[in-house]
Amino acid sequence: MMEFSGGVVATATGGRIGWNSHPAGGPHRITIVGELGTERFDAWEPRLEIYSTAEPPKLPPPHPQDPMGMWRSTQQAAGLPRKTTYVPLADETRWYVDDITAFLDCLEQGSAPVMDAARALGPSKVISAAYRSAASGEPERL
Repeated sequence: MMEFSGGVVATATGGRIGWNSHPAGGPHRITIVGELGTERFDAWEPRLEIYSTAEPPKLPPPHPQDPMGMWRSTQQAAGLPRKTTYVPLADETRWYVDDITAFLDCLEQGSAPVMDAARALGPSKVISAAYRSAASGEPERL
């Protein structure tokens, strides 16, 4: 639960569909509900979801530092196989290159980036606390 400086009270909840029960581990979206309406943002829209009767991949034991399989680095370290049944329409292999290009463009043009560290700090604290809480099973205070 959060209370903003203007007195607005909000609740942040997080959940995760099991890695083996959804083609990509579940939706990656944020839903904001307020008295004036609802907004939804989904990191993978548009996308194709492909379901079949094929056997799901056999999973290795969970990585001790990432029991929910959230991060690609620990998924690879644990030997988690990549899924082939969830196809984003955006090219996720170019994110790193695109981010570096956008960063260099900002430097060369003297413009502000779309997202900067100050704007990302609050959401990053919430996400990090939620992840620590999920890993430990205990509430986190911010």
